[in-house]
Amino acid sequence: MTLRELDVDLWVAEQPLRYMGLNVGTRMTVVRSQSKGELPNSLLTIVSPIELSNSLQTQLDQLGTVTNLI
Repeated sequence: MTLRELDVDLWVAEQPLRYMGLNVGTRMTVVRSQSKGELPNSLLTIVSPIELSNSLQTQLDQLGTVTNLI
């Protein structure tokens, strides 16, 4: 799975999903914000998390630190 950039600080990743015999798929959204304080850090909020692969983990690590799951 690969993160696809939609806009500044906004990405999605899609994953196949079968539900009641139908291929409906699922999508995770990643939003990045900047922390306030002495050491600025990129904070990530993930909406509708999908299964985490090594590749996806590496991509998220490069973007920032996951702080919220919705």
